[in-house]
Amino acid sequence: MLERGYEVRALDERTWGIRDPGDVLMYLVCGTERAVLVDSGYGVGDLAALVAQLTTLPVTVVNTHGHPDHVLGNGQFAEVLVAAADAPVLEAFARPEVVDTMRAHFSARWGVPPAQLAAWPGAPAAVRPLHDGQRIALGGRTLEVIATPGHTPGSVCLLDHATRWLFTGDTLLAGTLWLHLRESLPLAVYYQTLQRLAALRPAFDGLLPGHAALEQLPLDTAILDVLLDGLPRLLSGALTGVPESTPAGDGLRCDFAGCAVLYRPERLAAPAD
Repeated sequence: MLERGYEVRALDERTWGIRDPGDVLMYLVCGTERAVLVDSGYGVGDLAALVAQLTTLPVTVVNTHGHPDHVLGNGQFAEVLVAAADAPVLEAFARPEVVDTMRAHFSARWGVPPAQLAAWPGAPAAVRPLHDGQRIALGGRTLEVIATPGHTPGSVCLLDHATRWLFTGDTLLAGTLWLHLRESLPLAVYYQTLQRLAALRPAFDGLLPGHAALEQLPLDTAILDVLLDGLPRLLSGALTGVPESTPAGDGLRCDFAGCAVLYRPERLAAPAD
């Protein structure tokens, strides 16, 4: 396994933010009996060894969604939980031609001989489904699974009632929220997700997203208010984004205070039942 440096910041005595070389955030959440690693990043580096330096507890990976920058380190761990609705997303990025493209990318980016990436990414021993409302007991600490479809069909957030933190993956972050992807759901569905999170607002005070600088953590929950105010104006046509191209496709970008939404204009409303 290729050795690469990770940045680590202790958020409290039992929680660490880990930033991988691809600028993706993971979180090690420890109880007294078990630990959860929220996402596994790109997995280019010995993440398992780093986690073992921080805890001797048995570790389960919980994926907030199935995109490669959050799951390619899964193979370094024995057990992974991911929502069933994102199984097709995981499968799409596990295709050999996609893996070959990613290997070439990392080889060029870091000057790594391709042979050193031959065994990357591996597969975990067990992948089990996550369920909305599921509670993951860690011993003196419990994470509650909140289904938050939008960025992907099976995106989830994890609510830590003890610390009052919400682990958000790519559902909420201080940056550009990608809702223009092929697998992303209509903007109206994402707005319903935000309304659900707003109803849970009394239970959390800070956001721990999948992308941010470690020193920013936890993020202020005001991002949720900004989006709840802005998205109805996008959905009604009162606001319209400007065209933007990304390696993952084109969309319209609408900037708000502290964040932005990239979406497809033909996918605003949810399809009728």
